[in-house]
Amino acid sequence: MVGVSASTSFQKVGIEEMKHIIEFNRDELRIDKKIMKFGYDIRDIKVMDNQVIVLLSIPFHENEIDNIYAVSLDCKINWRVESLNIISPDGDNLPYENLFFHNGELTATDFYGRRYFINITNGRIEKTDIVK
Repeated sequence: MVGVSASTSFQKVGIEEMKHIIEFNRDELRIDKKIMKFGYDIRDIKVMDNQVIVLLSIPFHENEIDNIYAVSLDCKINWRVESLNIISPDGDNLPYENLFFHNGELTATDFYGRRYFINITNGRIEKTDIVK
């Protein structure tokens, strides 16, 4: 799942205060000169607490659902979001579609508008609700 390769036309994310250059393009995340490659395109990233939270874009025909990762600034995976199949084994679980960081809380939503509150230290889902 993780590899190193060269790439061009990265989307830049301004992180001046951290003194790191963080960019992404398709399925590659670049932190300074290190590159991490994922098996799917990157939809969005959020930078917090010396890590990059990565939301992968999962194609509709795929079964992958736990598509949020925390990556350290040295390009190592800190955690993957807690599995929805463990939390709700009989549920109609879907990949995350959106990622938000507001007032110190990391949340993600799926296509059905279910919102998940994610612990930024370990990736555990702390609570859920429905977005209206």
